[in-house]
Amino acid sequence: MLSTKMTTTNRSEGVLTDDQVQKLDKVLHQDLVIGGQNNFPDLEFCLRDLVINVQDKLEQSGFNIKSVRLNGGAASYILAEDPQNRTYNDIDLIFYVSLDSNQFDNQFDLIRDSVLNCLLKYFPSGANLERITPYALKMNYAQKHIKVVNDNDRWSLISFANRKLDGKHIELKFVDKMKRQFEFSVDSFQIRINDLIQYWKSSDSAQADDAKQTEMPEMPVVFAESVYGDFLDARRHLNEKKIATIRPEEIRGGGLFKYCYLLQKGYHPEPSTSKDVLRLEQYMCSRFFIDFSEISQQHQKLECYLASHFTPSERYEQYEYLVLLKEVVERGTVCLMRRERNQVIDLIERIAYVTLQDYQYSQDPNVGRKMRKVQSFDKRKSRSAVSVSRKPRPIYELPAGDMIEIYYGRCDNLLSVPSANQYYVQSGFLTPMNSTRGQSYGPPPWTVACS
Repeated sequence: MLSTKMTTTNRSEGVLTDDQVQKLDKVLHQDLVIGGQNNFPDLEFCLRDLVINVQDKLEQSGFNIKSVRLNGGAASYILAEDPQNRTYNDIDLIFYVSLDSNQFDNQFDLIRDSVLNCLLKYFPSGANLERITPYALKMNYAQKHIKVVNDNDRWSLISFANRKLDGKHIELKFVDKMKRQFEFSVDSFQIRINDLIQYWKSSDSAQADDAKQTEMPEMPVVFAESVYGDFLDARRHLNEKKIATIRPEEIRGGGLFKYCYLLQKGYHPEPSTSKDVLRLEQYMCSRFFIDFSEISQQHQKLECYLASHFTPSERYEQYEYLVLLKEVVERGTVCLMRRERNQVIDLIERIAYVTLQDYQYSQDPNVGRKMRKVQSFDKRKSRSAVSVSRKPRPIYELPAGDMIEIYYGRCDNLLSVPSANQYYVQSGFLTPMNSTRGQSYGPPPWTVACS
C-alpha cells in the first residue's frame, strides 16, 4: 500500500498517495466521444484504452517509448490538496520517444499515422476500414496537429475534441526533446504512468485467464516530477495559489494569457514587491508581442484561448479575465509604439464589451442589448469589398428598423445610428447602402452590434 502522506525521492520528484492514485485512475478512465466531421461517425472509447493502443501501435512501428506522462492541468488537479476548488480544461499526455536525427520529418509522419490508425478500432462494425486513410482521419477527427523541429525542440502534437457534456479535450504530445516544458510552477507537474499502463495490461490478462487462477498484479508506486525544478516548492505554490516561474522570456507568448487566467482564478504572484511583479509582467508582455507582432495574430490567439478556457456559461468569468488582461497589458507593455499599444487595448475592450453584453442578456433578456450579430472589420481586408466597376457589395446585414451601435478605436467612441439594412466599405469608411453622400462612420477597425 502507498502512503497517505506524499513523499519525495529527490528535489524534483514525489510519490503519489493512495488517494492521488485513485484520482489519477479516475481521470484516465474517462469516456471520450470524439466527433467526426462530414459523414464520419462519432467515436466513443475509454481514455485508458486509447493510451494503451497508442503505446502498442508506436512500439509496433519500431519506436522506443522512454516514458508516458500525464501533464498540465490534469496533473495539477490530482496533486492539489483541495481539488474541489480546481478544475482542468484538457487532458495532456506526453509520450517521450527516441528519434533518428536524420529522419525527423518521416518519423513524425509515421507517429501521426500510427496514432490516427488507432481510431479505426473504435469504428462501428460494418465500416469499410480499408478505404479510410490516415489523411481522412486527420481531416475529420484531429482538432489540431502541430510539428516543431528546430535546434532546441523536436516534438509534435495531435489533439481531439471531446463532445461529451463538460468533456475534457485530449492532447497527445510526442517529444524527442523540448527546451521549455512549462509556463508556471503550478503547471509544471508530470505524472509517470508507464508502470500504471503495465499494471492495466497485467490486470486485463489476469482477468482473461481467471479460469487458470492467475495472481493479480500489485498496484505500482506512481511517481510525479516537477520540471520547474523543485517539487516541494511547486506543490506549495499550487496549494497556496502562488504564481511563480523562471525565465519568462523563454516562454512562447511569454505566458501572458496563462498569467492572467491564474489571476482570475485567485492566484497571486510569488514576488514580494510590486517592482518584481511589474518586471515579470514586462517580460511576459515583451515576449508576447515579439512572438505575435500583428494585431490579427493577437486577435486569433486571444479568441482561441478564450474558446478553450471558458464555456458559454462562464461569460462573466471571461469578462473578468479580459479586464485583468487589459490592466496587465496597460502597465506591462513597454516595447510597443503608442498606436500599436492602443490597438491591442482596443481589441481587448471590444471583446470584453461583447462578452459583458452576452452575459447581461443571459441573465435577463430585458436588461442589456442582445448581440444578434457581431463582426469586426480589418481595413486591409475591407478594401476588397468595394469595386469601382460595379455596385458595392454588402458586407453586413441588419434587420430593417433596428438601431445599431458602431464604435471604432476605443470604446468611448460610440455612435448610435439607425439601421440601413446593409453596410459596405467605401474609401476606408463604413457606409450605409442607401446613405446620402458623406454619411459614413469610421475610421476602422469597427465592431457593429445589433441592439
